[in-house]
Amino acid sequence: MALALCILGVGAHSLRAATRVETDKTVTITALVDLNDGSKFASDYNGKVEIELYKVASLDESGNPKLTSNFENSGIDLTVLQNKPTVDDVKTAIVDKAIPVSESLEADKVITLDREQQQTSASVPIEAGAGIYLYIPQPAEDDRYKYEFTPYVIYAPGSEYIASGQGSDEWNYDVSFKLKSSEERRYGTLVIRKVLDNYNIDLGTASFVYKIKAKLAEGTVVFDDVRTLDFERPETQELRIELPSTAIVTITEANTGASYKVVGVATESDIEITGETTTTVEFENEYDDTKLISGGISAVNTFEKIDGEYVGHRTDSDERAR
Repeated sequence: MALALCILGVGAHSLRAATRVETDKTVTITALVDLNDGSKFASDYNGKVEIELYKVASLDESGNPKLTSNFENSGIDLTVLQNKPTVDDVKTAIVDKAIPVSESLEADKVITLDREQQQTSASVPIEAGAGIYLYIPQPAEDDRYKYEFTPYVIYAPGSEYIASGQGSDEWNYDVSFKLKSSEERRYGTLVIRKVLDNYNIDLGTASFVYKIKAKLAEGTVVFDDVRTLDFERPETQELRIELPSTAIVTITEANTGASYKVVGVATESDIEITGETTTTVEFENEYDDTKLISGGISAVNTFEKIDGEYVGHRTDSDERAR
């Protein structure tokens, strides 16, 4: 199976090829996963990828390409193939011109590669299919990442000479390409909604402190911090934090505000973040005059990070109830 990473010296190849192209023969095109490319797609992705194939040009018996009717007005310049072009040359002259046209066409063939079944390759046969094909892997995603792939073109049949500019010029009707991927981390939004039912204006600003810790399933901490909401009236406020998808979050209302008590629970745990969605957690507080210290002094907590953990310190407020 010839691995066609790029197209080089096609014009020269057609002149020196040992045999003529069998234009009525079936060609097989294979998509490969490179398990050693260090990508998240190769190591982590566990779903399907569809690769659309579009026949841009047909080949005659000498291996000379001619644009198909779908692409003849696309502006594609096949003469670029005659001068040992670079990958960028082919991209500019053929790929970038072919992609906009393909968007209004139905794919000639589709390769489906199933990583859930641990597939590292998938193929499609094309009867009497000699030609140049544009392949466009479709975007994919899992719980953590979005994956994009590089489209390109492949010569079928191909040869070592076409792929590298050297080696055998024998036509090979089984050709392949490697998927080149990039990934983007998915994020979701955590909303902490605080409802303060009532408020003692004589005590001044009421501050509510939240300890927030988020971990991935393997234990990696992706967020560990405190956030504060300050109230000067009964109302509802929100905190919004962007977190990696699949993160598991624990939120603790570490300071309920001087002379205020929690209505419900002070800790919410096992909150899972989902990509491109908003997860809302609500806390509620109300005024509690039993928390006043003798003389009308209220308790205030402050927090500092010591050895990686947030530690609260209680002090007495100089704000007194009148």
